[in-house]
Amino acid sequence: MGRIKFTPTGPSYYGRGTAQSLSELGDGQDASTQENTPGPGGTDAEPADPGSGYLWTEDFDRYTADSPLSLTYNNPACGTTYPDAQATYGTRTIPNTGNACQLQQPVSFITGRGGSGIAIRSTLPTGYTGSNLISPYPTYTLGDYDNSGRTIVMQLWFRLSVGGSIGSGGTKWFEAWYSGYNQSRMQTGMYPSSGFTFSDANTDTGSINRTPQPLDPFVCGSHPGKTVLDDGLWHRFTFLYRMNTSSTFQNVSGTNSAQQDLTYTGTSSRDGRLAVWLDGNLVADFQQSKVGVTPAGGTGVWCLQCDVDSIMPRGWVRYFKYPDVINNVDVGFTLDHDDFKVWVP
Repeated sequence: MGRIKFTPTGPSYYGRGTAQSLSELGDGQDASTQENTPGPGGTDAEPADPGSGYLWTEDFDRYTADSPLSLTYNNPACGTTYPDAQATYGTRTIPNTGNACQLQQPVSFITGRGGSGIAIRSTLPTGYTGSNLISPYPTYTLGDYDNSGRTIVMQLWFRLSVGGSIGSGGTKWFEAWYSGYNQSRMQTGMYPSSGFTFSDANTDTGSINRTPQPLDPFVCGSHPGKTVLDDGLWHRFTFLYRMNTSSTFQNVSGTNSAQQDLTYTGTSSRDGRLAVWLDGNLVADFQQSKVGVTPAGGTGVWCLQCDVDSIMPRGWVRYFKYPDVINNVDVGFTLDHDDFKVWVP
């Protein structure tokens, strides 16, 4: 939505503050409007929204057609003559499609975050395995931002239906796709059982499921005593991505650094960082100063040395997917997105 009623002044800790609980909030409210105890500052603070100068922003409010399919095709054979999406909207977000007349998943326009404007909803039935929004499209229009040794921040708002869960097989929750190396990606995977993790999906890193988030909140799943965001409210996801300036990392064997069964050769400049905040709370952080460190109240360490060394220098970030594949939805749910922004801090 274009009319955002909330300006963040710092991180907030849900379930740890003085405000009313999330269960007391009405459907459709922004959880971020509630007063909570401030989170940590310094390098653990969520990157501040600059308010302007974005590499890319998408609030969905400019779309007026009767179906998200109109963002992709103008094909009278589909039964409805949609506008020429490129001529009407130019650079845009598109829902991926199985063919010219079929979306990969049921997608609809809904009322945007805060009760005005437009957001986009994916309705995912039990057993479903696909979901895919591509932004920006055409996929070269981010401007070939050279991320080597520099930082890029991606932020979007999401809402799960009450009790909604991605499914036991997990999902590729958010992906930053780049050129310059096999046209592949850095992804934040997410599992109901363990939360967020990272994977640089290429042969030299082995597409490893790396050390999962040690702190709540979690997006979904059963986490007794922890805050879980499957509450039908809007929540903020922020992802910071800084590649190492150099790395000779090569995976030799193993599939899971969290279980410490990974063998690799090489090292890196160790100046890269991958981090995720949920509603201002740092929940996952791969950087050299966090190697082997368990945060207070955490379920494990922030990261291992292999996690940092595997942040490869890739080249140019070009576009994003949110999410990508969902591996077997156990119980049907809806997933909404709004207010996507990309910037350089």
